Amino acid sequence: MDIKLHMNSNFLWQDHSAYDDTTAAAVAKINPSKFIINVDGPGSDSSNPQCGPDIDQLTSFVYKLVSEGFTGSLVMHPDVTKGDYDHDWNGKGNLPIRSTTEAYMSYCDYFQEMNAALSKKSLPTFSELLIETESSYIPKTPEMFANIKKYLTERLGQQVKLSSTGDWNIDRNDLGLDCVYPQLYDMAYVDSALGGPNAPSKARADLLAEHISAIVLKKPAMLNDPNVFFTFSYCFNDKDAPVFGQPPRIWPQDLFIYFIKQFETAISKYSTSCNTGVWHCSTLLSSWPITGGKIIKSNKIKYSLLSIITAPIIYYLYKVFV
Repeated sequence: MDIKLHMNSNFLWQDHSAYDDTTAAAVAKINPSKFIINVDGPGSDSSNPQCGPDIDQLTSFVYKLVSEGFTGSLVMHPDVTKGDYDHDWNGKGNLPIRSTTEAYMSYCDYFQEMNAALSKKSLPTFSELLIETESSYIPKTPEMFANIKKYLTERLGQQVKLSSTGDWNIDRNDLGLDCVYPQLYDMAYVDSALGGPNAPSKARADLLAEHISAIVLKKPAMLNDPNVFFTFSYCFNDKDAPVFGQPPRIWPQDLFIYFIKQFETAISKYSTSCNTGVWHCSTLLSSWPITGGKIIKSNKIKYSLLSIITAPIIYYLYKVFV
């Protein structure tokens, strides 16, 4: 069987706002199929480089991404916690004051406002809105997501993707979502072998791939669905094990890519789709020696993974199953 390098629907997901030129260049070199941008409300302190971005900062950042070679799609992830809604969103900027039951409208309005600014400058716009409902005024129900989709359609006059995230057990169809991002971390309560310090090694990667895939395979809704995006964490808190970004045990790119290969190989025995990516990507971007990137896509089977080509070594990630 041929050995090929594949990237189909991999993604990077910001843990906090970051829109500097260094971040843009690093993301563009990886060139994920999706880049999920954290967005604080228009009332946030945009002078703080981990808050914002405001509209001007966003347009400058996207311009830099594109000029550096980014060709993927953009996803807006607004910070929707209750405290942030009161401080950064409600009645801030051009947004009206609303009751908490209508908080979702403010996120949709800002989505539209940011897209209008990007479009005016002939830049790529957000094609997806990712709503993380935990600690927010938004209930995670199919009725609420239907309301959001209806409001987005009426506001924009066009269809956009609506997505959410949750633990490994989230079900896209039950919630009526276009995409879901199951969090494949904080899983030690399901399988104790996944808990504790996550020291990088091939043996540990093999164990993680075996045990995590075994859990996922118990949930048929996760399989054969190109709109399910398995999310791994480069966070630094072993309490949310397994994580890949806890110093001094930050996983280097070769071992993380090896783990992704093993995970996708296990899933591929039961599913035609296995999209993977990373949340808390700031740790990954600051710790990997990113010097170049390349995408080769396959028509035979839909896989995705975060993969970097760093000269002079090409990491051959997995086999194509015919």
